[in-house]
Amino acid sequence: SATAADPVTTAAEQLLKHSDTAGKEETVYVIADANGKANKVIVSEWLKNQKGSDTLKDQSNLKDVKNVKGDQDFTAQLTEIISKNPDVLYIPANFAEGAIIMRQARELGAKFSILGGDAMDNPEMVKIGGESVEGFSYTSFAYSPNMPEKLMSPIQKQFTAQWRKAFPGKDPAALTGCGYDAYLLIYNAIKNAKSTDPEKITAAIASTKDMPGVTGTTTINKTHDAEKSVGIIKIENGRQVFHAIVNPK
Repeated sequence: SATAADPVTTAAEQLLKHSDTAGKEETVYVIADANGKANKVIVSEWLKNQKGSDTLKDQSNLKDVKNVKGDQDFTAQLTEIISKNPDVLYIPANFAEGAIIMRQARELGAKFSILGGDAMDNPEMVKIGGESVEGFSYTSFAYSPNMPEKLMSPIQKQFTAQWRKAFPGKDPAALTGCGYDAYLLIYNAIKNAKSTDPEKITAAIASTKDMPGVTGTTTINKTHDAEKSVGIIKIENGRQVFHAIVNPK
């Protein structure tokens, strides 16, 4: 059983403590040429107001911020795409925009398959998109609160149970587990470094190998990228169904 000193329990308590407060989700889009040179960088921010406060203060220090959301009408782009008669459309969008894109695509008569990435892995996607998201497949982290129990590690089972106890009827999003693992990564680095010195912690993070977490095991490679397993998820009968895990080689 978990104790107060257990990093899993500690991380869960910290995550749950801040999960119902105002916050911000930020996504950075980089438009690059064929050589990988960044021509344009767009930062997308979604303010969250779970408590329904009358006002929210954004403390961002970004400059030249423009609203690129518009009226969220993608019909012009979708009409052009449909005219090409594609077999598959891949949308690198977050769950809210992605759900709207899929709904508008189906309203326009699109029959092609639609695929996406981990930013779509949020239960709210199904609520927003309704029947339009049926059959949508996407890659995400190797975790889902509804994945077969036989595929769940002990830490995934513990995290899921703690979350559902704190938030009955509300499943965690994939990025919730990712935030949880980020906390554990730092915790383990400080513990392994036996120091709070930033350089020693950085070195400890870089040496992370096969760290168990909610979103699977994490290994930091030579280029400081996280090597992790990938989950394959599909929307079936209005539910996020976890199909398979693909491990890195």
